[in-house]
Amino acid sequence: MDSAPQISVVDDDEGIRLALDGLLRSAGHSARTFASAEEALADPHIEDSNCVITDLQMGRIDGLEFARRLRGRSQAMPILLMTAYPTANIERRARETDILFLSKPFEANEMLHVVHQMLQTGGR
Repeated sequence: MDSAPQISVVDDDEGIRLALDGLLRSAGHSARTFASAEEALADPHIEDSNCVITDLQMGRIDGLEFARRLRGRSQAMPILLMTAYPTANIERRARETDILFLSKPFEANEMLHVVHQMLQTGGR
């Protein structure tokens, strides 16, 4: 299924990575998963993704810093930042840089709706 949208998932929680991988594949997307921002940034094909889903709280590079670095390489890349610890400041910072924001826990259909939005409109 080469024409399926390529979605990259970056999260240091293996359970979340596996769950999102299964959800995205069940919706007909092609998913690639990364256990850290460093791993994703080192991948030479990360910019080929149609969109990226990342967790906020990860190891040395958090989701906002990862998104900033990725945007430096691929300005129009749609990015979704998800977190179990939402704050008004984090949400504001994400929106200021055109990063979509989703609080955990979320329903599967909510995630798929946001992914569809990112694929159709470039995340805006």
